[in-house]
Amino acid sequence: MVSKRILLSLFLFIITSFVTRLSAQDTTNFFPHHLGDMWEYYVIGDNLFDTLQVIVVSDSVGQDSFSYFQHHRQFVNPTQPPPFGWWEDFKQDTLGQIFASGGGSIDRLQ
Repeated sequence: MVSKRILLSLFLFIITSFVTRLSAQDTTNFFPHHLGDMWEYYVIGDNLFDTLQVIVVSDSVGQDSFSYFQHHRQFVNPTQPPPFGWWEDFKQDTLGQIFASGGGSIDRLQ
């Protein structure tokens, strides 16, 4: 019979390995930040069953060496704006951290 101490040690090892792997992920590997990148979400709510598309429609590098990019969002069944707006601007610093602007134009981020 396997002792509780061995099972606990095995459980803690697996959890620690999993958490370490998650914390080492580079978020820019799956966050759309290149021109033409796209995400699709399936949205199911009270009166809503739709697909939300998020498309990168512009990107540039500023004089501060930060990358600036803009997402366009839309529901596709039928095409209509989401309740939180069509556009969102982001900037990525030289360390790869991504910041959301909360709306507005890319010029306001700089």
